[in-house]
Amino acid sequence: MDKKKKSILESFLRGGGQGLTLGNSDELTGIIKSLTNDSIIDTYEVDRDEDRIANQEAETDNPITYRVAKGIGHQGINTLLNFLMPLNTVGTQLATKGLRDIGEAGEVPTAEELKRKREILQRLIDKEKTH
Repeated sequence: MDKKKKSILESFLRGGGQGLTLGNSDELTGIIKSLTNDSIIDTYEVDRDEDRIANQEAETDNPITYRVAKGIGHQGINTLLNFLMPLNTVGTQLATKGLRDIGEAGEVPTAEELKRKREILQRLIDKEKTH
């Protein structure tokens, strides 16, 4: 049986998808397709495996195109994450400052203390959002 060769465009899109999702596009495809079926678990594995095979075929049929697109997608997600990292750092600094202001680490807090800490952290976050 002769299988149809994947097009350069399909190889490019599949490679880019793998790059953008850090190699998890087949997992996402399985999840998305299975949500439209009655038996989520059974169809997830089938859909995921079908997409894995299609990705492998795309790479085999057009290896340079697939790998270049995968690299571009990977670089794109890295650029996005690097852009977002300072935002994460601000949140971490706020949380750390809030915990330092609350008291010494190392003690096991009571439920009431945890509630109080949570309220203080939320006030710090709300205060930062308004500035």
